Amino acid sequence: MEELSEEKIKKLDEQAKELIEEFYSHLDSVKKLANEGEVIDARLVYEGWAIQKIANLQVIIFDLVEKIHNLRIAVELMNKERK
Repeated sequence: MEELSEEKIKKLDEQAKELIEEFYSHLDSVKKLANEGEVIDARLVYEGWAIQKIANLQVIIFDLVEKIHNLRIAVELMNKERK
């Protein structure tokens, strides 16, 4: 497995910090929408938020796979036309 460079590690740390800030912002929004005295389970909110993030990643990956597949077909057609 490829060893991560310091630059990649720094990017990962920055992304992690950004996601943590985003989650806490989301949690604050949920708390503001809650009824007075209502107890908010931060873990449950986190799980829902994380599932949405994972689902979004899946959509992006499936879209990229489809685009790569379509590009591969286009390249194959171009190669056939050249022959």
